Amino acid sequence: MDPTSLAKALLIHAAYEGAAAVCAGIGGELPLDPTVQDAGLQKKGVLLYELAKIQYHAILRAFHDKSGIWPDPKLPTGPTVDLPALLAKGVGLLGQLPKDASVGGIIDLVSKLAGGSPAQPGQELKST
Repeated sequence: MDPTSLAKALLIHAAYEGAAAVCAGIGGELPLDPTVQDAGLQKKGVLLYELAKIQYHAILRAFHDKSGIWPDPKLPTGPTVDLPALLAKGVGLLGQLPKDASVGGIIDLVSKLAGGSPAQPGQELKST
């Protein structure tokens, strides 16, 4: 699936979630009826569809809004990872493992790759 189609599918899903929440507030959950013979259910289905279209367009407007009413989220900035260097280091370390490496050998490899020993569970709870 191309990225545009995936984004559209996610927005449609979000729109239907919002529309279903609105419909749940005004009439409860929609009963299952695969043939949709019930006229009341047909009306609720049309209402859900129309509300989902409204929600979808509102979400799109929020994404395209540059007025500051819907401010863009601030992404955290952190250190960048040099992926080629990390992969080269990992391949080099994997080459050092014997063919019959144990779980302990793999844990040692991971600790070398991470640059230290792995944290023990509960260390964050200990007071210094």
